[in-house]
Amino acid sequence: SNGVYQIGLPVGKVFALLFMTLIQLTMGPLFAAPRNATVAYTVGVAPLLPKQFQGSGLIVFTAIFFVIVFVIAYNESDILSSLGKILNPIFLVLLFLVFVIAFARPLGNLGTVPVSKAYAQGTIVKGFLEGYNTMDAL
Repeated sequence: SNGVYQIGLPVGKVFALLFMTLIQLTMGPLFAAPRNATVAYTVGVAPLLPKQFQGSGLIVFTAIFFVIVFVIAYNESDILSSLGKILNPIFLVLLFLVFVIAFARPLGNLGTVPVSKAYAQGTIVKGFLEGYNTMDAL
């Protein structure tokens, strides 16, 4: 088939259209996009805010986040060059800093850290399932 619509077409045109629409909504506005905003907020902004501003901070951050996403994604033909010119250098510098800091000041000795109960047995399966839950498997 040439797409999701044609995969569902043998069942019927209504099903194919519904199937295609639900897949696109799930990958975009219903699951992936809100998750991206909440993860970015939880990791980057929430630790800096007092407890009483967590809810309103999430609303403000989400609005700003999606305005920036819309501005970048509005012109489809420019999206790769926009992201490549802006985000790639920032990402590379931050990744380099993470490695430098991790090697210069490790949080502890790996030989003395006990294995968590969840990963004591079935490590590969547990890691795969946790990765799948965070959309890494997609």
